[in-house]
Amino acid sequence: MADTYSQVELLKRSDDMERLTSEQSQFNVKFRRLTDRLELTTVFADRFNINVAVCYMRLTGISDIRKHFGNEMMNKVLRIIDTRLYCNLREVDTIQQISDCDFIVCLTSVTEKETEAIILRIKEAVSKEINIHDFQVSLSTYIGIAMYPSITKNREKLIHHAKVAMHHAKEKGENSVVVYENPSLQSQEMILKTDLKYAIKKGELEVVYQPQLCVKRSQIVGFEALIRWHHSKYGLISPGDFITYAESTGYINKMTKWMMKQVCESIVKFASMESQQLSFSVNISFNQLLKENFMDELLEIINAHDIPPEQICFEITENIKLYSLEEVAEKIHYLKRAGIKLAIDDFGEGYFSFSDLAKIEADAVKLSKSFIDQYEKENMKVILVSMVKMIHKLGMEVVVEGVEKKEQLQLLKEIKANLIQGYYISKPMSFAITKETMLEKMEKMQEKGKLSS
Repeated sequence: MADTYSQVELLKRSDDMERLTSEQSQFNVKFRRLTDRLELTTVFADRFNINVAVCYMRLTGISDIRKHFGNEMMNKVLRIIDTRLYCNLREVDTIQQISDCDFIVCLTSVTEKETEAIILRIKEAVSKEINIHDFQVSLSTYIGIAMYPSITKNREKLIHHAKVAMHHAKEKGENSVVVYENPSLQSQEMILKTDLKYAIKKGELEVVYQPQLCVKRSQIVGFEALIRWHHSKYGLISPGDFITYAESTGYINKMTKWMMKQVCESIVKFASMESQQLSFSVNISFNQLLKENFMDELLEIINAHDIPPEQICFEITENIKLYSLEEVAEKIHYLKRAGIKLAIDDFGEGYFSFSDLAKIEADAVKLSKSFIDQYEKENMKVILVSMVKMIHKLGMEVVVEGVEKKEQLQLLKEIKANLIQGYYISKPMSFAITKETMLEKMEKMQEKGKLSS
């Protein structure tokens, strides 16, 4: 009996080995097919200077379906999932199933944000319920993403990094997505977050000023104050990076108060050399607008420098849908009573409607740069004309940033925009250069006056 059992056991083990060998062989074939496709995709990416995203997706619940309903039903579910995945991908994208529960998706010519948008569609498609013998079954996913060429140019490492990110997603919980980040970049981010706290003390922050031109008078009437960080090791850090760090660490409020003091000091210096009263815009987030007492702290800084409040304009980022419109309107009304001007920044990004705008006592609306970037499109011209007319009917001025060409300026004159700024007028300048530029302008005006007299 022992001999018979031993033979049966050996046969079973032999069958298991054959099955495992077959599965490994299938995996090797599929993986080779995947790497071949990825090679073609990355060669194409290198040639046309585009990004590729490799997404490693693991389905959960597949083993339970096999256990309760068998292989045939599991394969049916996988075919359904396969169809859903294909329906949510573009023709240029590829997908390869490398095991019962693992899929790899290659997305061509995408940014990180576009990748996340496509992955969101995939997640929603996969999670839709599937009917099995009158049972409703739903699957969840863990997804890791690695970007080419920013993370690595090695194709197999790219897949490995996506898999590592998938395991991090698994730690976060069902339906999580994690984008793989280069460890050296992560350490740099930690350094910058720490160093930002000492940037003011070390004198690494600087306020620069970009002129705002009155279109009708062809005259500089104000400036937008912008902040720059000159890091001792990494050089000039993009505001898009360190403003995010400042917000995540809560340092943004201290930085904004420091900036407000710098702007007020600049206004005092300008007052001694300019006959006209220039306007200065400072960026404020909705978080800061609604933060208890923070607006009062900024008003105290303005009053301490004896600055007429109407010289200050707070540009508020247009993400109001995250907040109570009534609460925002109340805060804006409070600032208006104090004499401060208000502008809604990045209007047209999709958060803020004209009906919302009508409820806010703003002085100006700053259009999103995306509108002027597409000025050559006839449809965009129609949209711009309509927007400018509606904003004017609400009693507000129209400010347009990102003006880089003469043709853009001409269009904005035609549609009666009020103020413009951009590299066609001037890049942001240090206070010293701004002061020098304004002095030159005054000398020219004085010279013109002498000639006319």
